[in-house]
Amino acid sequence: PYHDYYTEIHTLLYGIDEINRNPDLLPNITLGYRVYDSCGDPRLAIGSALQILSGPGNVVPNYSCRGKGEIAGFIGDRSTVTSLPIAQLLGVYGYSQISYGATDPVLNDRTLYPHYFSTGPNEHFQHIAIAELVERLGWTWVIILATSNDGGQNLKNEINKHGACVDLIGTLTGDNDTDERTLERIQKSTAEVVILCGGQSYDPYLVSVLEKMLNNKMVVVPVTWVFIPDYFLYNGCLQFQDTNMLFNDDAEGKFTKHMFAPREDALLKDLLANCYFCLTHDKEKDNLFQRVYNHLYRNCSNITLPMSYYQAYHRVTTAVNVLARAQHNLLSSSGKHNNTGLPTIIHRKQ
Repeated sequence: PYHDYYTEIHTLLYGIDEINRNPDLLPNITLGYRVYDSCGDPRLAIGSALQILSGPGNVVPNYSCRGKGEIAGFIGDRSTVTSLPIAQLLGVYGYSQISYGATDPVLNDRTLYPHYFSTGPNEHFQHIAIAELVERLGWTWVIILATSNDGGQNLKNEINKHGACVDLIGTLTGDNDTDERTLERIQKSTAEVVILCGGQSYDPYLVSVLEKMLNNKMVVVPVTWVFIPDYFLYNGCLQFQDTNMLFNDDAEGKFTKHMFAPREDALLKDLLANCYFCLTHDKEKDNLFQRVYNHLYRNCSNITLPMSYYQAYHRVTTAVNVLARAQHNLLSSSGKHNNTGLPTIIHRKQ
């Protein structure tokens, strides 16, 4: 697992715990959860959604044998490639879904996906911002490096509208050999600007390869790739910042306290060590990590975690809060909670 995925789970648990502690929100109701890992695979994503709908045991479409509570809704997934099929399935059953990372504009179609919502960044606006940056800086010859869940064509079209040309679109497939060949093509290109595109797919090995292969290029990093550590800025890197990640000190402090509560979470420590290339003070483990990830580790005892570490906080907790408050309003409107200040429910799943 990667540290940001693990952080998202902790953020979900934190958000649910905060809601259950609030006596004014969903009174006399305890909000529960079930967590599934799609592993970035649409088939697993659909299987997990069907399992939640059907209940324990064998999956039986259109039949539910759940033993506990009603489903308030679904939170996830992080990427478009898995969020899209889930949205198609849940649209049939009428369940609300809030993604915290999918960016494909196709999901904004309220006719096709009436129950889908997102707290993630808007990809269309990102493309416009990047294209305007290219124009303002006078770049005319650029490269697009996209993840496997984004072909980069929409970004290319936007850049072309602003008078610049795209030399090539490289795609990161997740296969180390294929990705290295793609990066070698980029390195040989005469274009000096590489624009990252698509949803993030954090991999310490990939970060290490990017650092080596793109150290003589200007790199533009969108909001969706904000996982890149602050010290990892290549040779002149421009990085877009998500303003929604700027939350107050009190919220940051409470979340940090939850994440680093006095419990022995060995997995979290190892994930953070691999993300920021920090020594764990276990020589055998440090040697293993440095051999596996081919990167020099350092002493991080006095390091302050970059803002990117908290990227999951706003998007995931917003999704949890929106879903909980929508359920609260729904129950209040139906008379189960006494709240006369809410308008009468008109539409199903309002």
